[in-house]
Amino acid sequence: KSYFQLLYGLLCMSSKEVTNEIKLVVGLPLSQFKNDKDLLREMILSKYILSGTFNGYERNFIITDCEVYLEGIASVPINYEGVFVDVGGRTTDAGITYMENGKRKVENPYSLPKGTINLYSDFIKLINVNHGLDLNTDKAKRVISNGLYIKNKRVDISKEMKIFKEYLDGLVSDLNVQYSLNTNAVTFTGGGSLDLSKSIKRRVEHAVVLEESLFSNAYGFREFGRSVWER
Repeated sequence: KSYFQLLYGLLCMSSKEVTNEIKLVVGLPLSQFKNDKDLLREMILSKYILSGTFNGYERNFIITDCEVYLEGIASVPINYEGVFVDVGGRTTDAGITYMENGKRKVENPYSLPKGTINLYSDFIKLINVNHGLDLNTDKAKRVISNGLYIKNKRVDISKEMKIFKEYLDGLVSDLNVQYSLNTNAVTFTGGGSLDLSKSIKRRVEHAVVLEESLFSNAYGFREFGRSVWER
């Protein structure tokens, strides 16, 4: 139910028409794609009419077709050859892609059940335990950027910041085992990669962190949809 509520809200934000007939591209992480793509497509097409009110106005959407595409790989051009890493809120997904006989191939998918939401949550939990506070997770970015002040005194949080170092050190180590980063192009995407971009570049100097990482998957889905329905 929550999936369709989120989908409805996103569709309402993308169009001002009262009623729309749409063809839809949605994404799945590499770890779920093979097993869940057909199920997700069938689920969406079985509930092909989404209706309700948004900001006080009636809005209706009729989904006439649906395709499911890979998250992460959607962010890089079709002819890209190398490693792609999608740092999301709840998961980190990666793979290596290359062209073979004019077709894109993806091999050796890697998935880590941790993203920036998990990291921020763990970080704030440590802050609260170690300093006797009750901060919410949404304060994590502010604390990281501006430091932690208690009774107008700056507090050392280097111990708690190790969570991010350990995550990236472990991630880069795993990626090196999977793909040999030094011998491949490496592209990072996903909102989490923007938050960690400086730390990523320190560990993988030749890595590219996409400036539009928050929307790069959506842009890729759009191009994939055009390739399917605008032939």
